Amino acid sequence: MAKEKGRLFPTELGCLVTDLLVMNFQDIFDVRFTAQMEDELDKVEEGELRWTQALEDFYQPFQKDLEKAKVEMEDIKWKGIATDLICEKCSAPMVIKLGRHGQFLACSNYPDCKNTKEFQRNDAGEIQVIEAEPMQETCEKCGAPMVIKTGRFGKFLACTNYPQCKNTKKMMVNGEGRLEVAQDEVSSEVCEKCGSPLVVKTGRFGKFLACSKYPECKNTKRVGQEGKGKEDGSKPEPTGEDCEECGAPLVYRKGRFGPFIACSNYPRCRYTKKIAKTPDPAKVPAEAAAASKPQPTKPREARPDKTQGVETRTRKKRA
Repeated sequence: MAKEKGRLFPTELGCLVTDLLVMNFQDIFDVRFTAQMEDELDKVEEGELRWTQALEDFYQPFQKDLEKAKVEMEDIKWKGIATDLICEKCSAPMVIKLGRHGQFLACSNYPDCKNTKEFQRNDAGEIQVIEAEPMQETCEKCGAPMVIKTGRFGKFLACTNYPQCKNTKKMMVNGEGRLEVAQDEVSSEVCEKCGSPLVVKTGRFGKFLACSKYPECKNTKRVGQEGKGKEDGSKPEPTGEDCEECGAPLVYRKGRFGPFIACSNYPRCRYTKKIAKTPDPAKVPAEAAAASKPQPTKPREARPDKTQGVETRTRKKRA
């Protein structure tokens, strides 16, 4: 159900599920079933019918319908509902599928063809395809036109050459209430790996700095309070050892589970290893050494003796 202007309206997903249930469980979704159930409950209350018999009368036909539905009910989640529309990319039939944002059209040749389209129904119930809104914007990676699409975070620009090109751009509403492409904020810092400018991006954990040459260069940095790159003590401190896989120097890093040792050639080399339990204090940074030391345990507080109160109450009763 969806609420609009203080009123509840059924969603497309709710209507579709209801149609499937009515089609496959006609005995239950019937007014006569409700009336019969009320009569049986009255008989149980008056002692004319055992409650176990009432449950058996309901469950036996319901079990047959359930087993039949497991075989014959249409699996709209995976197979979809067939339509008369044809995919313009591979000429396979288009089907209606369910997603987190409702129904959509998808190619039945998935995963070989990943063509999808949004649609709506007119007053007669006919399917009307919602064409992607064209933009005067071309993909800087492959030169193909870009179109407006809708995702979990709202509208965005996507390359029409998908899935060969997965370039996307964020969109924002300007002061006039119109959609426009959100330009990446260029920072004053440069990438130490390739020399390209770093731009401000927004991820699931907030803002961060990323190389503008992505995906050729995947260098990233955290953003400090002043808006500049934060590198946890300028640069990772070397361990004095070399990587066993590529020969690059090993450095100390911090992760969600504490400090660890990693290859400085990341992401080309993803070699990591745990810090020893008794590391050399001269080589390990102060933060890593403090994290590896066992923390003192707090002494437990003495619990009050409950037997003393019991003895006092017993003496009062005897008195």
